[in-house]
Amino acid sequence: MHVLLNGLPLFGNRLAKDLQHFSPKDKFLFYNTYYNKFDKLKFYLQAPFTDLFISMNGVSDKSGSLEKAFKTGKPIVMQWMGTDILLAHERSKKNALFTKYLDKATHFVDAPWMKNELNNLGLNAILVPFKWTEIRKEVLPYGRVQVATYIPESRSEFYGWKSVLKLATAFPDIPFFVMGANDLHGIIPENVRLLGWIDEKEFKRKLEQSAIFLRLPEHDGYSVSVMEALASGCEVLTTMPFEKGFCVKNDDEIMEAFLACLDKIYKLELYPNKEHITFANENYNREKVMSNYLQQLHGLLK
Repeated sequence: MHVLLNGLPLFGNRLAKDLQHFSPKDKFLFYNTYYNKFDKLKFYLQAPFTDLFISMNGVSDKSGSLEKAFKTGKPIVMQWMGTDILLAHERSKKNALFTKYLDKATHFVDAPWMKNELNNLGLNAILVPFKWTEIRKEVLPYGRVQVATYIPESRSEFYGWKSVLKLATAFPDIPFFVMGANDLHGIIPENVRLLGWIDEKEFKRKLEQSAIFLRLPEHDGYSVSVMEALASGCEVLTTMPFEKGFCVKNDDEIMEAFLACLDKIYKLELYPNKEHITFANENYNREKVMSNYLQQLHGLLK
């Protein structure tokens, strides 16, 4: 099996390497056709010899790379992300949805709500997880309750900064660590610390130090950060209906859920939630995720 991947580099590179590791007899190549001219050329040259294409985006407009893949007549998989679905719905409302590739492709999603959202567009999506995370091995008690979240500067409101700010203001004795942003403007409470961009190792270390993780965007895919938080034993508040944690839709629900988290943490005597760690180990382990993904790909080629 010869597979070409393109689209989001972060997920595309990782998926290609994971698939190659678990199926060394096959070939999985990722090319950054969006931002690298040489990769685009390599993709075009490899396309005629490819058995299957994976786009690490749901593409609802025109694409030179997918046009090349489309002309080969080989199967195309679209691995949808949260933002892709928002764009597709916006284009659908404007009658600007480009369906040529959509009609040809097989659509993979990694969250149940994404499956429903694509079904509403008339696309039959298959639930196929592709993300995994390492599981916390050593479980030590927290020195104190602190909160972690991720807020990018460029889309702070979309990612729920106002709600995080309200929580931090309501609980001045609890430290809130905001990863991603160096400056969020306005008055920042003294218990809020902006950490800016940090690497993956430091991100996980901060999760292991935090009893609560907040993920409060207006819309989301199956967030790796939530997976990592559960694998670290955090209590999680999120706006999307994950299997574990608290799903919240407004500030009243957020405040109520936050209080419930605190109550739970104190009942656990400031220890991480072992139930969350076990759940992550059973559902987010690399071997299980990749085995299922490979099975899905082979099924498309039968």
